[in-house]
Parts: sequence; structure tokens; C-alpha cells
Amino acid sequence: MVLRLDFVSTREAEFSLKLNVQCAPAFLPIQYITEPQSRIQAYRRLAEVTTTDQLGSLRAAWRDRFGPLPEPAINLLMLTELKLLGAARKMNVVEVRESKVMLTRGGDYILLGGKFPRLETQTPNQRLAELATLIRSF
Repeated sequence: MVLRLDFVSTREAEFSLKLNVQCAPAFLPIQYITEPQSRIQAYRRLAEVTTTDQLGSLRAAWRDRFGPLPEPAINLLMLTELKLLGAARKMNVVEVRESKVMLTRGGDYILLGGKFPRLETQTPNQRLAELATLIRSF
């Protein structure tokens, strides 16, 4: 799993997710939001989220309107949460290569005990959740 989140500002981030066999798909499936305009509006609302409270409200609104969230939508929301968590902690980049987590703040790597933190879980979904827990600890 290779994941890199570059934070442009606290309001906005550019995501680049290099896909490989172990990736966690992150998108709004056509089967979940069937109308193109509604799907575009959902992405637009997601891009406007600036707090975890807003993200929680959006998650609830999607559940109410479209039903239970499919895995790719859950992952998309988790990536947005990672963006918000990192930006709130003034991180510029969150990058995961294999199990190594490389967090950057002000151009410097954030190390634990002089080493890069490592993810211990195996599945992509578990790794996203573990990464969120790690970022919250800073």
C-alpha cells in the first residue's frame, strides 16, 4: 500500500493514491449514487468539508439519503478524515510505503524514537484506521 497525502493548506489538500493490489478503493460507486448530478454534488460537498464534525454530518446525510455506505465510500471518507487530521496537526505530507509511515511537518520528518512509525495491520481498511489513530496521537 502506497499512500501519499500532500497538504496544500488547512482547508484543502491534494491526494495522490498510488494504486496497487493492496489498495483500498476510495470513490462513490455509481450503484450507490446513481444520478450523475447527485454524485457530483456529493463530491463537491466532500471537498468543502473543513472539520471532522462536518465530515460526520456529511457521512450521516449520505447514509440517510442513499443508504448504508459501501466500502469505497467509507474509504473516501477515511481519506478525507486523514487530510483533516494531518492539516489540524500542521503536517505537510502523510506518506505510507509498505508499512513505513513518513509524516512531514515544516519540511522535517516526524520520527518516534528516532525511527519512522510502522503500521502493524495488514488489510488496507485496517491500515487506514491505524494511520488515523497514529496521526491523532500527534
